[in-house]
Amino acid sequence: MSVRSLAAHWQHTYHQQAPPTALIPAPISVALLAEAGLAHDAPILDVGCGVSAFLSELLAQGYRNLIATDVSATALAQHRRLLGVEKAASILWVEDDVTDPKRIAGLDPILLWHDQGLLQECTHLSQQTAYRQLLDHMLEPGGWALLAARAPAAAEQVPSHPLQGYDAPRLAAWLGSEYRLHQHQQHDYARLFAPPQPYTYALFQRALSAQQTFRQARVGR
Repeated sequence: MSVRSLAAHWQHTYHQQAPPTALIPAPISVALLAEAGLAHDAPILDVGCGVSAFLSELLAQGYRNLIATDVSATALAQHRRLLGVEKAASILWVEDDVTDPKRIAGLDPILLWHDQGLLQECTHLSQQTAYRQLLDHMLEPGGWALLAARAPAAAEQVPSHPLQGYDAPRLAAWLGSEYRLHQHQQHDYARLFAPPQPYTYALFQRALSAQQTFRQARVGR
């Protein structure tokens, strides 16, 4: 699927289906986020946010530096409507495509990158490369990447909309040695307009640079 058709697919999907009546819970993502121990003012980016309740649940916990991005303007509008005016005003909303970013790359660095189902959409090498370049550009050394993707055995192979399945070792191999796997688990996730499927959830921490590691060691003495 090309970058253009990926955007067209989700715009079409959100237009064709009845608008959701509630945000989709994200309990595993929220539980894994707690493992990172981030301060409530830590910048957190939810890529491909769709209508997940992840950011709503973080707002309820006191997080206040949240960014939502999706390739579909319809998804963002529905998400804001379900949140309500007051909560929606607490989040920075960015319509953009992480595989061809126009606005996201200009934002300040972040300490958590959350993706609940977008990486699996990147089935072309060019998309995966662009995604990874943006991740590396946005995420501070020492920051966290929380990725969720459909397990390999459950990845759909629909010709019009293929998905790339991942387990924890495959995610770790894709990220490479710069990212350390902190924790992972499987969970049946009911994605929008689809029945529950087994997903791999994995939390990675990006390595500090050599200079930062040296500075931390000196401070700890």
